Amino acid sequence: MGGKWAGILMRVVLYFVVARLSLSLIEPRTGITAVWPAGGLLLAFLMTERRAHWPALVTGVFAADLMAGLSVGNALPLQSAYTLITCTEGVLGYRLLCAAAGPKFEYRSVRFIVSLFTLNAVLIPSLGALAAAGLARLLAPTVSPGSFIDWAVSDGVGVLIIAPTVLAAAEWIGRGRRVNGRAALEVLVLLAVVVLAPAFLMLNAPAGTSIPLPLTFVFFPVLVWAGARFGVAGTASLITAIGTVVAIGVSLGYGERWYPGDARQLLLLTQGYLGLIAVSGLVLAAAFDERRQVERELSAAHAGLHALVAGASDAIAGVDPDLRLVAANDAWQTGFGAALGIPTPIGASLRKVAGTGSAASAASLEHWR
Repeated sequence: MGGKWAGILMRVVLYFVVARLSLSLIEPRTGITAVWPAGGLLLAFLMTERRAHWPALVTGVFAADLMAGLSVGNALPLQSAYTLITCTEGVLGYRLLCAAAGPKFEYRSVRFIVSLFTLNAVLIPSLGALAAAGLARLLAPTVSPGSFIDWAVSDGVGVLIIAPTVLAAAEWIGRGRRVNGRAALEVLVLLAVVVLAPAFLMLNAPAGTSIPLPLTFVFFPVLVWAGARFGVAGTASLITAIGTVVAIGVSLGYGERWYPGDARQLLLLTQGYLGLIAVSGLVLAAAFDERRQVERELSAAHAGLHALVAGASDAIAGVDPDLRLVAANDAWQTGFGAALGIPTPIGASLRKVAGTGSAASAASLEHWR
């Protein structure tokens, strides 16, 4: 029982910290955060927590979200409505994702990533934004309806950035995996690249000048490398780092420094860029993971078949179209080959065996034809 409440309390505290930090990282001209990862955090919590614990977990998250919103000056009625919508998004998103991708949540599969994007990063945030806009019209008519478009995009990007990382971390902790020193060093190098590269650009780009277009794709080779080496787990951690750095840069006003024009348009472009990075990187990593899984399954099936054939008492062999022996079990070597009176190693031609002129050899050749 103590472990249950400790786990829930840890999740609630983490949610509050992430939500509060996200609310402090707002774009100065629009007052909107570029990424809202708390929604993805709640979704991941629901995936990794037993349903019997859901009432306590959702209640705690509701309180944490409400406190985070009130701490930045939001009115109680409006923040209560927003918090209710956020929690509803998490529960409804879980149900839809469970129906689309299966209850086991194989987060390394392309099916899961596509479902996460379609349902939890597009559909659910859009419905939540519509509900929030309707409630805001009743409770606070002065709130701009256009800000709820940013709500939907920010919430959707946050799901893509945080949920796979939390799932990977929960799996790693649950299985008690050890840290591979070499792999950890490689991940740290990749993290340094995705953190230092944009930081260098932000600090050194002259005011009023846009970043050269090729540099905006600096993350993609890193994500391809991470996907090939570490799959979804490693790629998700890099995407979380990228999202964090970009959100901090936007909150510090670097968007205004580079693009002094329409602030809201810039914010949407930044969010779209993060979404593109997240979806493309995760789908590619999931494809690598699925390929590795298929290779493991084929290897296991091959090993099982080899053991079955090798231990059979019947003589079993395989030949190519030129009647060259390509595989044979022990029964063939010790029984059938001995009956021919001629050794038949792998690669030997049965035509040459039959060419010896023995009746057994000729009969064997006719059989294989």
